[in-house]
Amino acid sequence: MESFAAFFLATLVAQAPAPAGSLGGAVLDSRTGEPLPGVEVVLNVNQATATSDAAGRFDFVGLSAGEYRLGATRPGFAKMDIFTGPSVRLSNGERARDIIIRLAPEAVLSGRVVDENGKPVEASVSLQGAERPAALGFVMTKGGEFTLRGLSANDYLLEAKANEPAYSSSTYYPSEARRERAARITLREGEHRSDLVVVVKSRRLFKVRGQFLGELLAHGSQSVVPDLVPREQSMRMRTSRLDPERRFVVEIPAGNYRLKVQSWPQTPKRSQPFVMGFANVTVTDHDLEDVVVPASPLYTVRVRQRWAEAKRQDPIQTEVSLNPLEGLGILQTGKAGPDGTIAVANVSPDRYAIFVSRIPGAYVESIWAGDTDITRRGLDLLNASVADVEVRFASGAAQVSGQMRDAAGQPAPGAFVYFRALSADRTNGQDVWSASASCDAQGRYLADSLAPGDYQVTARLSNRTLRPQTLHVERSEKLVLDLVLP
Repeated sequence: MESFAAFFLATLVAQAPAPAGSLGGAVLDSRTGEPLPGVEVVLNVNQATATSDAAGRFDFVGLSAGEYRLGATRPGFAKMDIFTGPSVRLSNGERARDIIIRLAPEAVLSGRVVDENGKPVEASVSLQGAERPAALGFVMTKGGEFTLRGLSANDYLLEAKANEPAYSSSTYYPSEARRERAARITLREGEHRSDLVVVVKSRRLFKVRGQFLGELLAHGSQSVVPDLVPREQSMRMRTSRLDPERRFVVEIPAGNYRLKVQSWPQTPKRSQPFVMGFANVTVTDHDLEDVVVPASPLYTVRVRQRWAEAKRQDPIQTEVSLNPLEGLGILQTGKAGPDGTIAVANVSPDRYAIFVSRIPGAYVESIWAGDTDITRRGLDLLNASVADVEVRFASGAAQVSGQMRDAAGQPAPGAFVYFRALSADRTNGQDVWSASASCDAQGRYLADSLAPGDYQVTARLSNRTLRPQTLHVERSEKLVLDLVLP
């Protein structure tokens, strides 16, 4: 009887939910150190929000174990997003109460977008860090004028993308087509600038008329999308919907294009667009008539997942993404069914890099299409029709952890550490082994699920970058690697 009672009690304890954790802290003015009320604090990406009280305090409760990132916004102050804000790793039941968020006064940047004659041009305006192209601010013009608020002190580049195809799509301040020739904009803390003028160039448009030879879908819409070739060039185009006779008219400037017929399904079970056919055309100095777009074959890619070790038979539930490398297809994703198999339908011909969501403690050993190892090459649906893929996982992933500090020896929260697999085939665009990790409030990071092999390790925080270094990890190895940002 006593043994039964002990067993019953142990069962209750095992089934009891893990204790909830919490985190909290204060938001302060970086200039004065005074508390800031009315600040919206964001936890992760749209997970939860809290507003700081009169003492600048905020709290999040009922949190499970895991890593959390914080962002903060308040009018008149520079926005802190979850990638530059502090991060905290909570264990079960842990209470982190001493998080400090410091907000600086905002810098403001405003100006105009015009053509060569000074006429206002409507455009989307994005502000990018001078050291990397990620957008840090975005706004649409009104009457050609724009204002970007909530900016921090930094060096920026400004890009304007005209809404009309009659203008150059991408123009960097002051009037450059290439990012490397753009003028840097240096903003100091709290600075307001209103003198920027971006001049975009006009261009002549030509009409391309044609017909799609495939069948139209009953549910959804089909349009012709002109893509400039090579894909590295950026250009905003207007699409053209197919009429009932499958005809279309697009207006585009001179250049080499790939006209893609894309379908946007409108069914509860299907929301991802896909490519139904394409044709290459060259526009010189006149309109084009009677362009024919043939239908492309569409494949259903079936992805089976299993363990490389025969002793492991537990089911694998991950997500798989097929990323097109030649610009013919569209990114397609799928989730595993009850038997672990993923069926991705309506995949058009292209070469696809295969990305698989990670399993803690495991890594992708290899990927196969039939009898061919495609781990480094990706899935080729241009020259072959083999659409059955097998992803093999292996236990014993390596783990790298450590602390990131700055040159003064202080923790560097918010930094990102990148592990690029040197064995990955960058030429073919296939890279299943690289990984990244973010640093918490104490600058600590953890990268698990690493395959054995050689890696190039880098790190970045704002405009500071760690000089690359190489690292070798063995199967099941646990390494500590402390890093120092310059």
